[in-house]
Amino acid sequence: MYNNIMPEAQATQCQFTRRGHMLAEVMGEYAVIQMESRKSNLGRSRSAQSLKNLDQSGTEDKLTLVTQMFWITISLLESDYEYEFALAVRLLDKILCHLQPERPECRDKLDKILNQIKWPNFPGVYILLMKGCTSHMAAEATWALLSKIILCVNSPIMDPSGNLGFPNVTIALLPYLVHNYENPSQICRDAADRVAQICSHTGDRLTNLAKVMSLYSRGTFGKDSFQFTKCVVKYLLDVYSSSAISMVTFLVEVLEKGQQMYQTSCLQILYCMVHYLDIASAPSSVLNQELFHSINKHVQTNNWREALKILKLAVTHSSTLS
Repeated sequence: MYNNIMPEAQATQCQFTRRGHMLAEVMGEYAVIQMESRKSNLGRSRSAQSLKNLDQSGTEDKLTLVTQMFWITISLLESDYEYEFALAVRLLDKILCHLQPERPECRDKLDKILNQIKWPNFPGVYILLMKGCTSHMAAEATWALLSKIILCVNSPIMDPSGNLGFPNVTIALLPYLVHNYENPSQICRDAADRVAQICSHTGDRLTNLAKVMSLYSRGTFGKDSFQFTKCVVKYLLDVYSSSAISMVTFLVEVLEKGQQMYQTSCLQILYCMVHYLDIASAPSSVLNQELFHSINKHVQTNNWREALKILKLAVTHSSTLS
């Protein structure tokens, strides 16, 4: 996916290059403005009030600089070269230590540059970042960063839709949480705790999910990984059933293109998705092309038991519905 730019990705890469040129122009304009501002400041008297203004101007310059770096990094996330994407993930992790996209002053600057670089139909940071879950080089770093941005995933820059970011980021984190269920790393515990925090601020609808994630973060859930997976999927779909197909599509992509060690976890999650998914109302073309076609291929692999379980469940549901 990342090692070479495929023909169908060349248009995207050209857009990425043009966006880079636009960013360079915008950054150049900011640099000139800042230089003129500094020259102007040097000519002023150093009264107490002017020193205060200079300090405020310096803070403003720092925020502008970090915002510029943010957008350069986000543009790198579009790259089809894996090493560039991995670099962008590391940079974004550091930048977000100094930039809070949900804060009004940060949001204004982020929006201003976004308008200047002319990025039509900007999908949101989380969408660009989620493709890293299939990367063999940057998957773990991507999951670590996703666990951090989930706290601000409802901000417009992270999720322009305003309501799809949370369920999609949660399902993106799930293969990593399930894979490490028996011995969760600190990244896993932090991710689960942050999901629980967001749930607790959403109201009563996600109370059960908050409890399950909170127990995971403390290592006290008390049941096996399958029961944990089943609970998370059920509580997510209870509230975000409209996102079910996009969740399935993402999980299939991780199953197909991601690291082999996460395949069992993905199949377990997909089994739970099929268990709770209303197959009758789901688009059959999506299920056939996105899900069952992929599952069929795994019948011939070491994961054949998990694959057969999904197919048998789908047949049972179809027979019951008919």
